[in-house]
Amino acid sequence: MGQPLATLAIISHERPILRDRAIESGLHSIARSGYAVPVLLIDSSRIPRSAPAGVRLVHRPDKPMCVSKRRMAAELSDTEWVVLLDDDCQAVPEAIGTLLAAMESDDHRRTAALFVVTQFSGPQTRMFRAASRSDLTAGFGQSADGDISWGVTTLAAFRRRALLSVDAFNSEDLAVRVGGEDVDACIRLRTAGWRVRQLPEVLALHDTATWDSFAQNVRRSRNYGAAEAQLVRLHPGHARIGYENLLVSMVFGALCARLAGPRVKVGLLAGLVGWLVSELLERRAEHQEATSAEIGVQALWSASYELGRLRTATVRRDPRLAVWRFNWEVSEPTGFSPALSRRTAKRLAVTGLAAMATAAMVKHRGSGSR
Repeated sequence: MGQPLATLAIISHERPILRDRAIESGLHSIARSGYAVPVLLIDSSRIPRSAPAGVRLVHRPDKPMCVSKRRMAAELSDTEWVVLLDDDCQAVPEAIGTLLAAMESDDHRRTAALFVVTQFSGPQTRMFRAASRSDLTAGFGQSADGDISWGVTTLAAFRRRALLSVDAFNSEDLAVRVGGEDVDACIRLRTAGWRVRQLPEVLALHDTATWDSFAQNVRRSRNYGAAEAQLVRLHPGHARIGYENLLVSMVFGALCARLAGPRVKVGLLAGLVGWLVSELLERRAEHQEATSAEIGVQALWSASYELGRLRTATVRRDPRLAVWRFNWEVSEPTGFSPALSRRTAKRLAVTGLAAMATAAMVKHRGSGSR
């Protein structure tokens, strides 16, 4: 058969049961494909576990960040392509064969990344259902056929020389435990003239077990928020003013609350209440299928997301990262603009009115107690 075209690299950390399931699915998919595909397992768990025969194990407990292990997969492979599979995902039987066929059909050799459609699989707890009806799972079930701006790296293939030439998955640039590295890699590749494509088939199943608790999704939200701030730092051409941000909303709400004459601390509290009210209404408008309890949980996840962005801004000592947002709605750099959309203007109005109402209530209670 000659030199293998791709290496399957499985990325894992402290999830042995899911890891073994991912390995089994990958080996089965390779056997179904009829191709020779070496398998690389990069595991950062504290305690090493043996790998099945034919799987090369690289144990790196010093590399817990997902972005670091993705970069290692590209550096340790010696094939033209590397296929990345997360340990909480499974490749369907046709996955490897479909990906390899797409690699071989790339006549112009300008495709650098292939993404697939991912569906969730497994028991659905109340917390998973809340997450599935929120922005947290945006992009996972999204289907496309052709060029895309970026994709979710649950199961994805990358051309190694393209990845390394643009210095993608650089942990020094994107110092977050998980999240954002796939978007950053796609922007780098597209800026360098490479194509980023998605296949329309469902080729990956994402286990619901890693989304089934409130605490897991709090951490995920915080990581995603930290990653978004890093994306803004790395790609300012994709940035916009985040008028709906927690910090911006608190300041704006505090200014509106001053009309009721409260103290500064009361004004900031009123601004926080204003942000919370506007966030709840925004979640309700975007996810009408969610229950009221789920909307409340989503608002808490949103707060965790905001705190993740603020932490990155603090660590980087760059206040702009607390104010700017990554503009997910555009595929090309547009340059920084202070434009205020109609939707955002409505949200600011809600924030201001809620803050003023909160300040007025505090003032009334204070005068009534005297």
